[in-house]
This record gives sequence, structure tokens and C-alpha cells, in this order.
Amino acid sequence: MSTVKVLVIDDDARVQTVTKAYLNMLGGFEVIKAENGARALELLEAGAVVDVIVLDLNMPGMTGAQFMERYRGPAPIMVVSGRADMLEGLPYEPYAIEAKPIAMRHMAETLRAAAASRQRQEAQS
Repeated sequence: MSTVKVLVIDDDARVQTVTKAYLNMLGGFEVIKAENGARALELLEAGAVVDVIVLDLNMPGMTGAQFMERYRGPAPIMVVSGRADMLEGLPYEPYAIEAKPIAMRHMAETLRAAAASRQRQEAQS
């Protein structure tokens, strides 16, 4: 499989940095970071192409749920949140839901599986 392009949307710069560093260490990942849903949409509308999205729900500005309401791209979304109450009422079912703090190895496996699933769907269309 080629490099998995991941968009990490999280307002916590530490989470962004640790996620990017870990995925870079594993190899096979390219990470783009956004501090909230609005910035992520700007990046995507400007032409950023990603295979999978890691999305925090509790962010200032545009929340993860608000991002999901507006996002219409093909990349599967992995929701990562420390607040179970925010999982209710999501606009649609994400590819995966994980509680914070997430085990990085598990995250990497899920991201690879999500990217492979998307590639299979595109091949069938």
C-alpha cells in the first residue's frame, strides 16, 4: 500500500504533534494538521487530498460534529474524543470511534484499515 495521507483535526497542539511524530516514526504515513474543523475545511477546499481523517469532537470555533455536517469528501473519519456525551447526535456514523487517550499502535492499524477500505470502494465504483 502507498503512503496513507492523514488529516489530524484537533485543537490540542500536543495531540497533533505526538500523533504526527508517531505516525512518521512508523513510516507509511503523511500527516497534515488542523486546529479545528474550519481550518480543516479550508485545507480540503484548497486542494489537500487525504485518505483518512482523525477528528476530535470538542474544539472551539467549529466542533467535530459541525465539521462532519459540512464535510462531503470521500475520506473516512476516525472520531477520537475524551467525552462520550459528544458522540450522541453525530450527523453520520464515522468509520471508527475511539476514546482518548488512544493507543497509537491501534490508531495506526485503524488508519491503515480505513484507507484500504476507501481504496476498495473506489476500485468498485
